[in-house]
Amino acid sequence: MARKQDRKPGQKPGNNLKKNLGACPLCGRDMIAGPSVEYHHPVPKSLKGRETVPLHAVCHRMVHRVFHERELQELAGDLHVLKSHPAMRTFIRWVRKKPATFVDRPRTQRRRPYHRSR
Repeated sequence: MARKQDRKPGQKPGNNLKKNLGACPLCGRDMIAGPSVEYHHPVPKSLKGRETVPLHAVCHRMVHRVFHERELQELAGDLHVLKSHPAMRTFIRWVRKKPATFVDRPRTQRRRPYHRSR
């Protein structure tokens, strides 16, 4: 059931309005509240990150496919560095053609091996 403040006067419960959350900071497409939006921790929760940023679900999954938690911690949410990675540039060019509510799951796990410095 929709919360009272989410409804227009006279609107019946259950006829939820799709709330526009603004542009995705990664791909630039509009974000519409629902299953196509997830909240990303620029610094991972496991590394004491508290702040969250809304991203499209596909953009969020791609960030975690390309970057490891330690890399995300070092970048501390620098979107210019995230966008400049070759895999992310290719992904952003592809996803910009999709509708704002597009949801897809990666077929395979393609993370690069992570080597700790000794």
